[in-house]
Amino acid sequence: MYVGLAYKGSNKMTRVYFVLLILSGSAVFQSVHAARMLCIYPVPFHSHQAVFHVMTEALAADGHELVVLTPLPHEKPIPNVTEIDVHDISYKLWEDKYGEYQKTHEFTADPVTFWEDAVTPIIHSVVDAQMSSPGMQALINDQNQHFDVILAEAPAPLSIMIAARFDAPIILVSSFFGSDDNFLTIGAPIHPIYFPEYNMQKVGNMSFWERVKQIYTTLRLRWMERVLKEKENAMIRKHFGNDAPTITELKKRVEMLFVNVHPIWDNNRPVPPSVVYMGALHLRDPKPIPKDLQSYLDASRNGVVYMSLGSKIRFSDLPAGTMQVFLNVFASLPYDVLIKWNGGELKNKPANVRLEKWLPQNDMLHHPKIKVFLMQGGLQSTDEAIAANVPLIGFPVYVDQFYNAQMFIKLDIGRQLDIQTINEQDLRQTIMDVAENERYRRNIAALSLVLQEQREGGLQRAVRGAARVAARAARPLRSPLADASLAQHLMLDVLAAVAAGAAAATVTAAALIVLLCRAVRRATAPQPKLKSK
Repeated sequence: MYVGLAYKGSNKMTRVYFVLLILSGSAVFQSVHAARMLCIYPVPFHSHQAVFHVMTEALAADGHELVVLTPLPHEKPIPNVTEIDVHDISYKLWEDKYGEYQKTHEFTADPVTFWEDAVTPIIHSVVDAQMSSPGMQALINDQNQHFDVILAEAPAPLSIMIAARFDAPIILVSSFFGSDDNFLTIGAPIHPIYFPEYNMQKVGNMSFWERVKQIYTTLRLRWMERVLKEKENAMIRKHFGNDAPTITELKKRVEMLFVNVHPIWDNNRPVPPSVVYMGALHLRDPKPIPKDLQSYLDASRNGVVYMSLGSKIRFSDLPAGTMQVFLNVFASLPYDVLIKWNGGELKNKPANVRLEKWLPQNDMLHHPKIKVFLMQGGLQSTDEAIAANVPLIGFPVYVDQFYNAQMFIKLDIGRQLDIQTINEQDLRQTIMDVAENERYRRNIAALSLVLQEQREGGLQRAVRGAARVAARAARPLRSPLADASLAQHLMLDVLAAVAAGAAAATVTAAALIVLLCRAVRRATAPQPKLKSK
């Protein structure tokens, strides 16, 4: 009101005063709402870091100042962003440790065994090395450093241990799903059947024994997490002293959880407002593909079957028998077949098969000649296929790949096959079904529209959420379940008391009935006759 009046009676000095007032107000607004954020993203996978790159760029563009620990720094500097580069130690350590695991362990799809023997020990080693790196040590030992919020990679629990040094609220950020432990930390419901964790191998339509197995596996995972806490606490003490808070105490500082999936892909879990479903941040608009690839796809008479098993599993590494099954089936198809191939020369390659070491997958999938995508079930490849309306056939091997392939079936956008037991008849029949049956393409096109709506607002919801936590304004969003034990969450203490009371009442009633029966028997029993003298 006063600004308007001053401007109305305007002269040169009034105009200058008005402009200065607006600029100073803008500066004050920026200083109040801009925050210093520490981001710890330790897992050395390109698929993970691609999501975090998008988050980093969006937060920096919003005016926040970021310090980011990353094994995959941006190629060009980002304004307001300082990156602590741990690329070399992270990737080498992961590759060496996983190589050792592969030499000494048989392949297993069991999620508990895989996480306990492979993933968790490797992540612990990587985080340990990263925290000891010169860049992180300089940050930790700089007493002038402070942060308003810490963003930590959710699948790596030890990423939050930096909060033992910097007293700030925490946001867990996942480049894919949230785990049961993440949801329990934030106070969201978990359920092994209706909201199964991403490590599970079945989603929906389970038989009784499949449900029993699912519950058993879930309990094993929870027990594994409990056992690992002591190792995590030892790591925290190693870096921050014996008086450092425990992993359990640090989790109490978690105020929000960001996950990079759509609610549909998480079975529409009912969550508090402290959970943000970002929905495929890594996706980008398709770009033109190389001319030779464009010509190849354009010239295909009946369409192209595309196969890629991702960066961690290579088609060239399949057992000879399995490889031959695929090649025999490919040779019999009426389609051309394009395979991402990292091996040497392939003997007896069918005439309709083309091998490429690298392909612009996201861009290429949008070509109308792609009929079906044969893949390992990775989430980000799945997102790219859905965005391009390409039906899927999944050959899952580990972690969330089984879950994703099960979602293909549940949403009727594709099929799942077991790569270890595959045979020619099933493989050919499945490829022909998914490639020719229009219902898969219709279903995936409808799903793509729904997921697109989530992507359009997911990033902004996350950016606003991070600013809210930094401003200490997110605590009211916290669910009361976050402060409850699992026993309280499931009301086990109440159920135990009710069961004990019911048992006591039953025992008491049974005892009274026994006493009553004895009394009745005594009362109705014939009296013995007395002998006369």
